[in-house]
Amino acid sequence: MSFFTKIIAFFMAVLTFVFPWMNKEEHPDPNSYIIEDKCLTVCLTSNPSTGYNWTYDIYGESVKSESENFYSDNSNEDICGAPGVAEYKFVAVKEGEFEIVFQYLRAWEDMIPERRVTISGTVDKNGNITVDNFEC
Repeated sequence: MSFFTKIIAFFMAVLTFVFPWMNKEEHPDPNSYIIEDKCLTVCLTSNPSTGYNWTYDIYGESVKSESENFYSDNSNEDICGAPGVAEYKFVAVKEGEFEIVFQYLRAWEDMIPERRVTISGTVDKNGNITVDNFEC
């Protein structure tokens, strides 16, 4: 093997090990919440491949749903069924109190939810969100 080939092989090996960490997005911890820029982000452990999914109901009119995402914990994209984190974003829309109740269940089963998470709080007149209670 020539010197040039050895150099190329070395850099390819280094990139193989370093690149996955350089490109990995950081996601919030599961079973937590973050308040940032008048937005409440709730992150919950999830594994949709089991048939279980999070549903939620919003009580009060001070927040509304903005987006939902799922991030797999599995760094190997060839494996299906890996658990991960379901991320739900809510934005402040007006002053008042709110409660969001999440249920982890299979939609086709008529049973008690596997898990239940409740988050309640207030939105002030400036649209700032405060969480008073987070039961996980």
